[in-house]
Amino acid sequence: MTLRVGIDVGGTFTDVTAFDEDQRELAAVRKYLSDPAQPAAVMESITADLARDFGANSVSLILHGSTAALNTLLEGTGVRVGLLTTRGFRDVYEIGRQWRGEDVFNLFAPAPKMLLTRDRIFEIRERLGAQGEVIEPLIADDVSAAVSKLVADGVEAVAVCFLFAYANPIHEKAAAEIIRATAPGLYVSLSHEVNPEWREYERTASTVANAYIGPPVSRYLRTLEELSLRRFPRSRALMMKSDGGAASASMLARTPIQTVMSGPVAGVIGGRHLGDVKGIDNLITFDTGGTSSDMAVLPGRPLFKSEVKVARHPLRTHTVDIETIGAGGGSIAAVHLGHVLKVGPQSAGAHPGPACYGRGGREPTLTDALVLLGHLNPTALLEGAMPIASAKAREAVATRVAAPLEMSAAEAAWGILRVLATNVMVAMRTITVERGYDPREFTLVPFGGVGPTIAGMIAAELGIGRILIPRDPGTFSAHGMLVTDVHQERSLTRITPVDGTMPAEVDAPTATPACAIAASPTKWRCRCPACGDRRTWPI
Repeated sequence: MTLRVGIDVGGTFTDVTAFDEDQRELAAVRKYLSDPAQPAAVMESITADLARDFGANSVSLILHGSTAALNTLLEGTGVRVGLLTTRGFRDVYEIGRQWRGEDVFNLFAPAPKMLLTRDRIFEIRERLGAQGEVIEPLIADDVSAAVSKLVADGVEAVAVCFLFAYANPIHEKAAAEIIRATAPGLYVSLSHEVNPEWREYERTASTVANAYIGPPVSRYLRTLEELSLRRFPRSRALMMKSDGGAASASMLARTPIQTVMSGPVAGVIGGRHLGDVKGIDNLITFDTGGTSSDMAVLPGRPLFKSEVKVARHPLRTHTVDIETIGAGGGSIAAVHLGHVLKVGPQSAGAHPGPACYGRGGREPTLTDALVLLGHLNPTALLEGAMPIASAKAREAVATRVAAPLEMSAAEAAWGILRVLATNVMVAMRTITVERGYDPREFTLVPFGGVGPTIAGMIAAELGIGRILIPRDPGTFSAHGMLVTDVHQERSLTRITPVDGTMPAEVDAPTATPACAIAASPTKWRCRCPACGDRRTWPI
């Protein structure tokens, strides 16, 4: 037996799908309760069960999708970070952009968040031209002095973003060597590795965010890889990326920003594969779990975008185009001032979870409403391993929603379902009608723990005439990992005149100018980009 295992860590449940490559059939489909505080403990249970049931030599590949990077940004649990930038550009990160997108007419629109304060931004004497030519050599003393101050300030990660580093990364590489020599324990994030494209603010913001999440996410990835190899010596562990591909933990440890949308994209890739099998081109994937709803329009191939915003942090990274809202089975329903019923974006999560789970939750959620309406089987959750307390679901809905609105518990439960479905429908209309796509020409592919339950209501509102529900929809994202490919995509900005430039010149690799590092104020220390030979000359 040779197993390929997909593991999707969600906010409420962790899904596992194992595929037997020899027999070409599914060998296991399982769900585990997530533990956001100790994700490694859940992985211990999953790998222990697989090793017990199939043997230590049975697993050849583990594909893992996680919200570790996303949650680190959303919850603000990253590390203390510093920034090194070119002299004269200290305020690029704080100034940002004047364009405010949809809030262009909002005088009180909140500015993008900063992950560090100005006192942890240091200017370094160095300068490259737009074509990567060295105008002013890097002053090594500036780097070492800045790093010493950052270490004294308790910084755990350093972002390095020099002007025009995408054209020639030699100064950033030299700075990284100095940082590692001065403070070996610091995590280093380099802009030419994170986002080698022009636009200084976006490149700086992405590099800082990569440094902010780098240490915790890289530790998480290493733990996953070590655990997989310990349980399954013949296996290889890969991580889903935001662009729908997979890569090794060691590769992603340097650029964990590529995993920000790791969890949701697997369902999109799985939906595209299912559509190909069924011969259906136009799809709308709809993944509703315990915390959020993720939607994507697939007019043939998946759509991509090069920039996303997470908790008001602009991130320049290649990702599948997914719309996410806080609407899921754990979304909390509450009556606000004016007798207005709102559902989400706050979620009961895995702990304590909905009231019907009997784990201490008291707030009414969509799951409680579905139990009350009879849409959720009270004895089938986790194949009966998680009993449903129907009385507690009724009590939560009746006390917190029905009584304030002066209606029956059943009417309140129906209202919770309608409000959440309307929130989803509005978001789905945004990614279809407002972009020029007619939803009536698409097939809806709902999955996740709640997706198929509310899919009929969504399809009716948008005029969608066909719904395609995959087998085991509750674990479909884990299944999507099993049909993804290992691939890497790289982008690079190259500025050149259009007149007189031939296509072959554009396709040719960019030449790297000779480096120039000032080891002292009176000497240049240079290294040949071809042979690596180091020599020092007086200035």
